[in-house]
Amino acid sequence: PAAPQVAPDPPQRAVIELADDASAAVLGGPGTGKTTTLIEVVADRVLARGWGADAVLALTTSRATATRLRDAIALRLG
Repeated sequence: PAAPQVAPDPPQRAVIELADDASAAVLGGPGTGKTTTLIEVVADRVLARGWGADAVLALTTSRATATRLRDAIALRLG
């Protein structure tokens, strides 16, 4: 089953709605929603815009963080 969606706030929505050829740096302290925003960006690109999951690259600071992010994205995509 897919992970439950959290309604994004306006700044998160602005990042999610960026054009396909745009990039962004999302900054914030712990617990501010950076990872949630990234998960929703990937979900939007794959589920709504028809990107293949293999067309998305997300970078993290460690292998452990990458594993957690990969698992969270997989749950979100169902």
